[in-house]
Amino acid sequence: MQGCGNAASVHKLRNFPHSSVASAQKVKAANKVENVEEGSLLIVVLDLNPSQRAMSANPKGFNHTLEAIIAFANAHLMLRQNNKLAILACHAKSSEYIYSDRDSSIVPTGQNDAQYELFAHVERVVRVGLKRFISKIEPSTGDSLLAGSCSMALCYISRMQKEKPVGTTLNARILIITGSGDSASQYMNYMNVFFTAQREGVQIDVLSMEQDLGLLQQGCDITGGVYLKIPHQNGLLQYLLWVFLADPPVRKKLLLPPPVKVDYRAACFCHRQLIDIGYVCSVCLSVFCKFSPICTTCHALFKTPGPLPSKPKKKKLKWFYQYSYQLSFMGGRRIGRSRAVLWNWVVSRATGGQTVRLVPGKCDSRRIDGLLTVTPPHSAQQSHVRERQDFASSGNRLCSSQQSFRETARSCQNRRVTSVMQVMWCYVNFEVVLVVAGSVGLQVFDCDSLELRFSHPCRDVPDDREHFARGLAHTPGDYICVGNNSGIVRLFGTSEGGSLMFIDRKQFHGSPVADLTANKELLASCDDAGNIVLSSITPEELVQWADISSYGCACTSIKMWKGFLVAGYGSGHIRLFSINENRREVSLTVEVAAHAKWITALDIAPESGFILSVSEDSFAKVWHVVKGDNVVVTHRFSTQVKDCMLVGGRFLTLSGSIFAVSIYDSNLIQCFKM
Repeated sequence: MQGCGNAASVHKLRNFPHSSVASAQKVKAANKVENVEEGSLLIVVLDLNPSQRAMSANPKGFNHTLEAIIAFANAHLMLRQNNKLAILACHAKSSEYIYSDRDSSIVPTGQNDAQYELFAHVERVVRVGLKRFISKIEPSTGDSLLAGSCSMALCYISRMQKEKPVGTTLNARILIITGSGDSASQYMNYMNVFFTAQREGVQIDVLSMEQDLGLLQQGCDITGGVYLKIPHQNGLLQYLLWVFLADPPVRKKLLLPPPVKVDYRAACFCHRQLIDIGYVCSVCLSVFCKFSPICTTCHALFKTPGPLPSKPKKKKLKWFYQYSYQLSFMGGRRIGRSRAVLWNWVVSRATGGQTVRLVPGKCDSRRIDGLLTVTPPHSAQQSHVRERQDFASSGNRLCSSQQSFRETARSCQNRRVTSVMQVMWCYVNFEVVLVVAGSVGLQVFDCDSLELRFSHPCRDVPDDREHFARGLAHTPGDYICVGNNSGIVRLFGTSEGGSLMFIDRKQFHGSPVADLTANKELLASCDDAGNIVLSSITPEELVQWADISSYGCACTSIKMWKGFLVAGYGSGHIRLFSINENRREVSLTVEVAAHAKWITALDIAPESGFILSVSEDSFAKVWHVVKGDNVVVTHRFSTQVKDCMLVGGRFLTLSGSIFAVSIYDSNLIQCFKM
């Protein structure tokens, strides 16, 4: 019977073979999981910027902070045998490892009955590393390089992941301890770090001391980390052990502080400031605080999406009389898509409204298809005399039909001038010539026949790269200066035979030249980075003798008048600089917040000192420079073209009583009288 019982039990087991095998597999898998060695890599990024409020307000509290961090690091190593640790220190100039498991430059200390050997080693290495790092810190007011330190931490994590033994797992996380404020200038660096950490599965935790950090809040939310702002440093160790000691899987079982509301504002690429509403390039996803028809990152061209927001129209001064009218431009052809205006000429209406009078002008356009020109007066002197005449009087040379415009444009297009950046009339060698800067370089045309007199490619880049000449200036000494997108300024003069010739070229700028202006023997040039360079014009070369550093935005237009240099900026500011040619000094005299958006053009009336500024905010304003003990710039007149972006402006008279403006993506020019 016993044998039968055994046989029966064997028979019963054989009736359930699947159940027994499945149970064995589960047990084996469980044993396999238990055999996997799991470790945690913690990288602490410590901000040691002396300018942070937490350190400047309580310098003696640094020792307390250091002891808390060392105790927290030892507690992390004590949790599990396979835990790893690295500590990074950073300030405004550099970042450096002060402790890592890979560092063998310091030999571990000997046995100490009062302290575990590993803990003593960590404390000694951290203190020596901090002493070495702090001794290199120089006084600075810049932002801490937290984004760069996080990049170094991610590289360290990637290297440790590749070097880990087979059969082990390493959970990595980054803890940032800082008392500095938010740094919007590192917005792109932060975003690259956050999304890289998210892709690699690395959590970023932040402990902020007395500061609200919007960008780091975004990083914690993106990577799944914890953001904590502590009210004071006395309880630093308690906060570290309570919130940040546990690994991410364990935190789900702990009662931690509730997550904070994340500030997801983006920083604009132009001013590096956090904004609530902005414009995004659909090509490269760059963010801008104001609309620009050209993306400064990828140079894509855009059209105005709709009516631009504008300020409420201010009440005009009652002693000013204003009127405006519109004229067609080049038979219906629109002004090019750029932030500047094509001023081949300035137009004014003749009696009866059927004819137009043409006056030499200026062009500031980036991309205009075809060369738009008209026949100018016989000389610049005659044009100035005409400008002094009554505004309603008609000139001797009238162009009353659009056919004349078309024929002129067609004759110039046959000369393969495909992109015009700037045009101006010059009085060279006792005659008026038309000077053109564009994609083919510099070209000089005859006044009457439009015959090409002189050309120069002005190219400093390979043929397959984009090239254009921009920025023109003319001096009474028959000198012509032109800039290009390589930041180079060239000087041309007249030979003994009266023909134009090349004299000199200088690399004054590292960015594309935006505008030039000249006064006697002095030349000023500005670029898209906002830098201004002043140089002397000699018969042999250009000699730089002063420069004005950038104010953080592009310098779009510059003019010189009676010892002053007037500059318009992309931030909407007008800055008036005083020039001392004897001492070769330039100093800022007056700064005016003229517009809410990009200033597209400036002009100065030589007789009155009026300054005309037009902007993308749809306003055209006139300012007056009052010279005395203290130079003062006063507001005289303003007008608004509703729902339009103004891209250029110019005075029609030497006194500045009449001016004209042009509109973005429109074939209309509007004139105003004060």
